[in-house]
Amino acid sequence: EVISGSADDDGSPAGTGVQTVKIGYLDGSGVQKSETVTLNGTTAVETTATDIWRVNSFRAAAVGTGGVAAGAITLQELDNAPVFSSIAAGQTRARNMAYTVPYGKALLIHEISTSSAAATIEKAFLKFTLRGNLNEGAKTAVGFDFPLWEGVVAGTGWQVKLEEPIYVPALVDLHMVVIGNAATDAAAATAEWRGYLVSV
Repeated sequence: EVISGSADDDGSPAGTGVQTVKIGYLDGSGVQKSETVTLNGTTAVETTATDIWRVNSFRAAAVGTGGVAAGAITLQELDNAPVFSSIAAGQTRARNMAYTVPYGKALLIHEISTSSAAATIEKAFLKFTLRGNLNEGAKTAVGFDFPLWEGVVAGTGWQVKLEEPIYVPALVDLHMVVIGNAATDAAAATAEWRGYLVSV
């Protein structure tokens, strides 16, 4: 189901925030699908699809005069937990660093970018690890994760263009893990990977 923290995220003409959202997902067989849901403010709206296995994207499809989400918009299980994805108030798209490669596809990652910002740069650094349940030898998904790439930044940005793309086959789950060196230091972090989906 999809629900907002604001009544202004509504599919009616009076809705000044996000009116509809588009969910990009994989079904139980890993096939890539999508569904558009019309919001009803703080009242939960169930998806038509009942076979959502992985959520790869969650974004606004239509907005009112406000142009952005008026409240936090959540995509969640029918009993309110777990939460699969969310669009923050003031935004139009979920920021997730988790992705599952669709059935019949392979992902070629050719570039990774990371950045951090902290008040005490000399003390705070962040380690970014791209992890995936990939058996690199057999090129198949397995039941546990391996590190596929790793880098450290401290109050700066780092863009890495890979000499050889990371080949990620169908149904492998990817996510970026970020670990700081000190629990008492606060640091903002951003990360992204860029690549191509190809048919296999």
